[in-house]
Amino acid sequence: MKHEVLVVGAALTDLQIAPVPQDIMNRAVTPIESFHLTIGGDAPNEATIISRLGHQVSLMTMIGDDEPGQVVLRHCRENGIDTDAFIIRKDMPTAINVGLVSAEGVRSCITPKNSNLWLYGPEDLNYAALGDGYSILSFASLCTFERIDGQPLCDFFRAAKERGMIICADMNGGMVDYSGRIEEYKETLSYVDYFFPNRGEAAGMTGKTDPEEMADVFLSWGVGHVIVKTGADGCILKSKEEHYIVPAYTKARCVDETGAGDNFAAGFICGLLERKSFLECAQYATAVASICIEHVGTCEGVKNREMVEERLQDYLALSSS
Repeated sequence: MKHEVLVVGAALTDLQIAPVPQDIMNRAVTPIESFHLTIGGDAPNEATIISRLGHQVSLMTMIGDDEPGQVVLRHCRENGIDTDAFIIRKDMPTAINVGLVSAEGVRSCITPKNSNLWLYGPEDLNYAALGDGYSILSFASLCTFERIDGQPLCDFFRAAKERGMIICADMNGGMVDYSGRIEEYKETLSYVDYFFPNRGEAAGMTGKTDPEEMADVFLSWGVGHVIVKTGADGCILKSKEEHYIVPAYTKARCVDETGAGDNFAAGFICGLLERKSFLECAQYATAVASICIEHVGTCEGVKNREMVEERLQDYLALSSS
């Protein structure tokens, strides 16, 4: 079976605890309303939503030969995600992240350093999978893997380009300190057709404070299309030919912001596969992300294509009023 999208990046499990009071460290015991053990990591989040929206997707990642790794595998198989490009290592534990979610839906994450999330390396990039006829390569975890970012990722992107793939990339700006490595990222991003940083990530990489100027910097580095996600304000789209400001869906009630960016990227990629315009891709992605934030967990919101189509129609009507 031909798969349309190859998603590459971190895979782990998430223990989401919500809602957590701000003064939790001042309490001896804190009763919590809910604990959710879910799939986590940018790449499986993206792949899950792409599959639920009706597209064929493969996931390339590295996990440990342990129970959390089996949770990842079971989730992928239950959600129709191809796992042939997985690398399973006996010498590497699969990370269990603990997400502390406030009553306002803001998350702070605790993550184990000696795990696959931090130690993913060039040896875990499965070049053979690039020959399977994919239309799109989505690297979901830029600025996550210190050993891959730089020349190894440039080489991987170059190989994908040689096979005619569209390259999308999202960031996880809280993992790797990229100060002093901007030249490496410039070369990497020159291969990227669609780039999805959020405002904070884009500011950290470009040194700019205005999202419009951030986008211009990325375009000057060779990125084809820039999408700067601006949270409750929506997003800004820029290419050399197009420029749009896309508002957020204002009727969404934020319960947990975890995974919103991954859901956005997944929705945008589905739009590309369906030959939507630049603007239409972002509108569709916004509808997908708005459903995500109304639920605790990264993949608990979007269940099928129909609910996204319904949200999209309401969003478009609201935006035009």
